[in-house]
Amino acid sequence: RYGFAAPWAVGQAVVDLGCGTGYGAAILRAAGALYLVGVDQRGVFEECDDRPFDAWFACDLDEQWPFGDKGSGAGLIVAFEILEHLKAPGEVLK
Repeated sequence: RYGFAAPWAVGQAVVDLGCGTGYGAAILRAAGALYLVGVDQRGVFEECDDRPFDAWFACDLDEQWPFGDKGSGAGLIVAFEILEHLKAPGEVLK
């Protein structure tokens, strides 16, 4: 799935929702993402020693979205294996 998304990451600011420890983000970075933001639950980033991110946000996406109404200029937003864990996935997709 990250390999599928990689061509769209080239030259873009990328947001990886539900990024986990960053293995997929590393794929997007290697593909040529200019800027990479990871978003996941609190506690996830403490498990990740080698973060491929320029920035990361620990939050519950059901409660807050840290990028404003339009994604704050993200050229690509990926959300793999996260929607089934959300209480209101439709709201996150908006």
